[in-house]
Amino acid sequence: MATKSRELSVVLNHPFAETFAKFISERFPKVRTFIAPDPERLERYIGEANALLAFNFPVQFFDKAKKLRWFQCTGAGVDSLFPIRDRLANIIVTNARGIHGDVIADYVMGGVTMLHWDFRRFLREQGARQWNSRAVAPLADKAIGVVGLGSIGSTIARRAKSAGMTVFGSKRDVSASVNGVDQLFTSGRLKATTM
Repeated sequence: MATKSRELSVVLNHPFAETFAKFISERFPKVRTFIAPDPERLERYIGEANALLAFNFPVQFFDKAKKLRWFQCTGAGVDSLFPIRDRLANIIVTNARGIHGDVIADYVMGGVTMLHWDFRRFLREQGARQWNSRAVAPLADKAIGVVGLGSIGSTIARRAKSAGMTVFGSKRDVSASVNGVDQLFTSGRLKATTM
């Protein structure tokens, strides 16, 4: 007699819940999905789910999540679990560490460029129909500090280095060099160092 395979039920608490549900149903037809991008639907479905996919864990609904055995965080940080960390013995927690390096590095370098060029001033002047020229040194003449050189930080360091910047980096273990970092400091040494 064949045993029936267990069905996994996943509640999707994410702005792209419908897209994720379609992706899951196409590739894993035995997985049951609940689309719950808002608190009302999340509260309704979390009691039926074995797994939760969300950016933050909804601690306010933890007591309703009786069947929950897996929390997949769509970000790297799982600090939303801190208020209930002593109650998670039966829940596996996984995250999406390591996949956001490129997009966050894009964001950081865009911000660095906007600040360096003072884009807010440009936009104010443009709105006032003023066209004031100014000299701006290249980013290659500048230095940047990156605190934390995991997946995201090391990608930022490489992007900054590719722009010609001098890169200072800080991380716990400095025994191995990091690509794109000119000077590496431990967290404790960084506090005492002036760049």
